[in-house]
Amino acid sequence: MITTKEREGRALLDHVPQPIYDRKEIAVTASQTHSYFKDFAVGSTLLVTNMTTPAQLGTPQEFRIFGLSSHVSQGTTLADVQQLYNSAYIELKINGRPKVQVPLWMLPDLGGLNGAVSTTVNNTTFSNFSNGMAIQNGWFPLDILGRPVKLNSQEEFYCDIVVAAPGVFSATFYLWLVLHGIFGKAR
Repeated sequence: MITTKEREGRALLDHVPQPIYDRKEIAVTASQTHSYFKDFAVGSTLLVTNMTTPAQLGTPQEFRIFGLSSHVSQGTTLADVQQLYNSAYIELKINGRPKVQVPLWMLPDLGGLNGAVSTTVNNTTFSNFSNGMAIQNGWFPLDILGRPVKLNSQEEFYCDIVVAAPGVFSATFYLWLVLHGIFGKAR
């Protein structure tokens, strides 16, 4: 943990490597838009989001964003994941201005089990599985030359995921978005 006081008159903040994340349910319907970090039920559990105020940090808080990743819930069919990645895009907006606009397939999935499976007619053997990705900094980078995007208290931010699917999904599933960075909280 790093404690800093950047300017006189500012609160003393403790900085910790803590992502900000949010989860939405992708419906069976084709076209849909989801606003992450903005639209969530107040009182949601930490399995859903770690946001406490829609579309902004509390006071005094700050967040320095280094990257962005996604995660599709385990058990989602391969066909649904492919359709999602082929038909969705993301817009990260800060104070109403687009900061990033990219197809969803450009965001790495850093969560869940990954590895290899060996099957035979009578059983399935799991081999070399781990939770999350075994790569360092496996996110879509938002920093410029190592300098992160800085969010200050009460600054509005959110991510829209727009699914412009030509067909429907076979079942509902969850999609998480994760902002990777350094979170500054009041001491």
